[in-house]
Amino acid sequence: MGVKKQGSLEFGDNLLIVVAFLVFIVSVIGAIYSYSTIDKFRNSWMTGFVTQAGQMNITIESSADMNLTYRSINFSSGKVMTGRLNATIATNGSQVWGNWSNNSNGFVLENTGNVNISVVMYNNQTNQTLLGGTHPLYWYNVSHNGTTVSCLPTSGGAYNFSSWAPLNATTIAGTTICDKLYFEDNRDEIRIDLFMRIPYDAKTGGLGDVFTFVGTANP
Repeated sequence: MGVKKQGSLEFGDNLLIVVAFLVFIVSVIGAIYSYSTIDKFRNSWMTGFVTQAGQMNITIESSADMNLTYRSINFSSGKVMTGRLNATIATNGSQVWGNWSNNSNGFVLENTGNVNISVVMYNNQTNQTLLGGTHPLYWYNVSHNGTTVSCLPTSGGAYNFSSWAPLNATTIAGTTICDKLYFEDNRDEIRIDLFMRIPYDAKTGGLGDVFTFVGTANP
């Protein structure tokens, strides 16, 4: 009877150990699952891990604009010296064989917009219609108003800023004097000078011409 009782106790003890082990395993698995669930919940909600995207838009309008910062040329009154066939006068301050007021200012055209522009010039007179007489000349010259290159020459590079060209009563198309006038402040101005050879038998009285400059955006 004593031996059977001892065996029954051993079996009972072993069963408790197995049950306890199974409970331990289940508890560990449950703890791991609970920790994983809590961690996911914490990362997705408690810490603000979810992201949102924002967007900003802005449009800057282009503006093609220009201004004649020096727009009036006046040589006042004068005449060709006695005994001379003609007199020459220009807006660069030069004068030969005449007594008109020296003028050291040509037209100064500034690009005041925020894009490069192509500049077309229109005028109403030719050498004959303005001055008349024997062998008159009526020319213009375009140059950078300063030492910085402010303008690209007309298409093909045929225009030379150091040379003079005859002024003619322009057609509807006008005369392109600058293919690309830059807009940056340090290189946004050109100067248009005028030169006249006035014959001894030129017209008399008040004479003049009207110039119009048109700018078009040319990036």
